[in-house]
Amino acid sequence: MTSLKISHKSILPVSSSKTSDIPQQQEIDDSLQTPSSPEGLSMSQEVSMKRASCSALDTSVSTEEEFQSKARVHRRSSLSSLDPIIDKALLRRSQEMDVLLLRSGYTGANLAATVSGGNRTLLQSALLAVADEQALVAAAKKKEVTIMNQIENDFQSPATSKKPAYTRTKSVRGVSFLLSEFQEAPALVEKVVPWWLSSRSLFLFHRDNVCRVFITKLIEHPVYLAWECSWIFLGVYALIRQSPMGSYVDNWINYSEYAHVAVFLVDLFLKLIAYGLIFTQEPYLGDPFNLIDFFNLLFSLIRLRMFWSHDGSRPTFDLAARCLMTVRPFRLIGRFAGLRSLCLYIVKTIPAIFQVFLFTLVVYAIYAVIGLQLYADRFRFCSDPDAESHLDCVGIFRNDVGIMAPRTWTNQAFNFDNFGNAMLSLFVVSTFDSWPDRFLYPAMDLGHKIGLQPRRNQSPSHAVYFVSFVCIGGFFILRLFVGVFIDQFGIISGRKLLTERQKLWRDTNRLIQGLRPKRVPIIFPINGIRRFCFQAVYNRKFELLVVFVIMVNSIYLTTIQVGSNEKVPLLLTENPGGYQVIELMFVCLYIVEATMKLLGTQIRDWWDDKWNVMELCMVIVSASCLYPGTNKKRYYTGAFFTIIRIFRVIRYLPTLNRMMSTVLISFPAMVNIMSLMGIFLCFFASMGNFVFWNIRNGLCIEKHTRDFRDFSGSFLILLQITTLDDWSCFLIDLRVTSPQCLHTDSNTSDDCGFPVGGLIYVLVCVIVTTYIFSNLFIAQILDTITFGLLSDEVLLSPDHVMAFQVQWSKSDYDPR
Repeated sequence: MTSLKISHKSILPVSSSKTSDIPQQQEIDDSLQTPSSPEGLSMSQEVSMKRASCSALDTSVSTEEEFQSKARVHRRSSLSSLDPIIDKALLRRSQEMDVLLLRSGYTGANLAATVSGGNRTLLQSALLAVADEQALVAAAKKKEVTIMNQIENDFQSPATSKKPAYTRTKSVRGVSFLLSEFQEAPALVEKVVPWWLSSRSLFLFHRDNVCRVFITKLIEHPVYLAWECSWIFLGVYALIRQSPMGSYVDNWINYSEYAHVAVFLVDLFLKLIAYGLIFTQEPYLGDPFNLIDFFNLLFSLIRLRMFWSHDGSRPTFDLAARCLMTVRPFRLIGRFAGLRSLCLYIVKTIPAIFQVFLFTLVVYAIYAVIGLQLYADRFRFCSDPDAESHLDCVGIFRNDVGIMAPRTWTNQAFNFDNFGNAMLSLFVVSTFDSWPDRFLYPAMDLGHKIGLQPRRNQSPSHAVYFVSFVCIGGFFILRLFVGVFIDQFGIISGRKLLTERQKLWRDTNRLIQGLRPKRVPIIFPINGIRRFCFQAVYNRKFELLVVFVIMVNSIYLTTIQVGSNEKVPLLLTENPGGYQVIELMFVCLYIVEATMKLLGTQIRDWWDDKWNVMELCMVIVSASCLYPGTNKKRYYTGAFFTIIRIFRVIRYLPTLNRMMSTVLISFPAMVNIMSLMGIFLCFFASMGNFVFWNIRNGLCIEKHTRDFRDFSGSFLILLQITTLDDWSCFLIDLRVTSPQCLHTDSNTSDDCGFPVGGLIYVLVCVIVTTYIFSNLFIAQILDTITFGLLSDEVLLSPDHVMAFQVQWSKSDYDPR
């Protein structure tokens, strides 16, 4: 078998650790600086020359030590026969290759044949080639690190600590493995510093300037961050309390707006000194989250200018200024690392989402063209159901309520009269929002030609079009977005690079990070009552008894119905007062349980178990809310704590406890997603409050009941749209135009909608809140949790971890 030709460069050893069986370690380390061989001499020729000089060596080597010693003796004896420079380089590389192969699992006997002049095997040559490539990569990285260190020394920001590239910390004795000990080294790229970059901020303050260093430390301090967040929340509260006409509900908010602008003007000035505006390595305008702050400040100044001028002659400009202020909540994103990372994740998924979006548009366009051919101008109907066609739809008729009304030939709100309406109608169908009543049944009732009045089930074959689109566009196409988010999150976080067993190890290690040794309960040998309580509460039968009582109480609550005067159980309908008697019995049982746990456990042990604290609070509140009478607050408070008592079952059932512990791993990530979703909902609610506050009553919008006149009403409508519950109804109301409404030049009397603005507002809200954030929840859960932990067949289950925690608590056991 012919050997591979390997580049004649230094080969990096696999490990630099000292071993007793390699006496030439120092010589191997020195060989990294060995010069290359003469030009025109290939690696195979060098090896052949070296092997030829070793032909007299005895090939019957039994151990690695004998092989190495004999090779060293022969090499020393052959120094005089070759050129000194060439032989020294060949000798070091040969020793290095032999040691590398020995460390890779080859024995001395396997290398004896090559010493006698034979060629290396293909596997040995490939191994040496890989090691040679690793040496080249290591040398390149060393050069990049040197260049980066030089750049950082020249342009390092003041008061900014630089962490090493490889953050492997020393493990403390007794502390389990930490994920943070092994972090991926950042990619080191050789950067060329542009000539126009300066180390001086605003061309005045050098990086070592005392004032600049102090300001940098100030703005990066956590207290300053909390100060900024408090003013941001105050600005958001002022935005919420602002009326649609531009004035504030509370007078003190007018003055707080001046203070709000002044605080962030000072913040801008400090950050310009610390980081510079543009011509520095990390400028203020180079951070996109700083741009959000800058434009927020600019919009606030514009709004204050409008407020100072008291100019009401330009309502459109004033409305635009108030709408620009709705971006205030986005300032919070730059203040929290979790929200910043989540936004960057979403940005990284945009290319993949865009590809799925294009594919979705193609499928929608095909169905839209087919819909134009089938249903263009055919979804119209006469208000009089007795009319036969468009020609008969004239005059007046008596409607269902007995009132004479004119006959009108009207069109459906969602139709296929043009390509845009067809695409919008298909999107509504894909969300399953009332699609049978709005599309399926009207299509099945169509006549055989245009202008005929629809009749029940005249064209049942038209159901094929909508059913097929629901299967393709609703169940398949839009669900591709879920797969894209899951795939991209796995790539970004590295989860896709892990095997299932590695994922199990990762999640198990996360559970281990929160472990603490449990305190061993102390038995009271003297006091008989406390000893009895101790033995009872730590008995498994007692725990099962508590679970039984909780389940009976929960089943009893399901029998409650609304009677003539109060809510009473079905079994006690004739005696409504018995409801409170039975509730008192359950509360007494819970009081006895809490008292036994207090008596049978030391105070410190009792306090360490937070379940005990929660149960005692529930007992106290439930007892204080018995017999509420006409006090509704006491009644609803007691009912709330009665309902949540069912969650106590999790404590005593290991399976539910294990599942809850596993799901809680992803809770911090869920908080970030919910916070970002709340920021977007606050933005959309404020925008709807300023733009759509005076829309007339429609199918869903009802003034003073469900409208956009205040922030709370707008927020509730957005929550309904987020759940896709009759969201197309709000879309119809926001696009209403004359003659169905009164269109004037006054903002107070104009109750018409915005056909284009309402469409964009609702569609963006549906896409962002439903198809992005709902998929983010799924992707984050699947990326964070490996549900294999819930299996009973894993090698290291949470039960084993809990058993170790109990063993750890023993005084004679040291987990180190």
